[in-house]
Amino acid sequence: MAIGARKAIIEAGKENQILIAAAADGQKEALELIKDGKYGATGLNDPVLIIKTGLDAALQILEEGATFPKTSYTPAVAITKENVDEYYNPDAEF
Repeated sequence: MAIGARKAIIEAGKENQILIAAAADGQKEALELIKDGKYGATGLNDPVLIIKTGLDAALQILEEGATFPKTSYTPAVAITKENVDEYYNPDAEF
């Protein structure tokens, strides 16, 4: 949604007046805009990390009989210009 809002801002001719400060999509296009200083921040939303976390839990249950709480979270990370290179993957689908 934030990328759509950014397109509307550009179409309104206000690109230099409004900076999208934050969103929670974490998609590659958002990270590219953050690298360029055209987007403030986004939350980490890495499908690979989400799947890996679920698979690791499933394997622990199957192999060790481990139990887990009903809810589990991946790390909460705000991706900004200062740390975007740690999370940007040019080969990512999302």
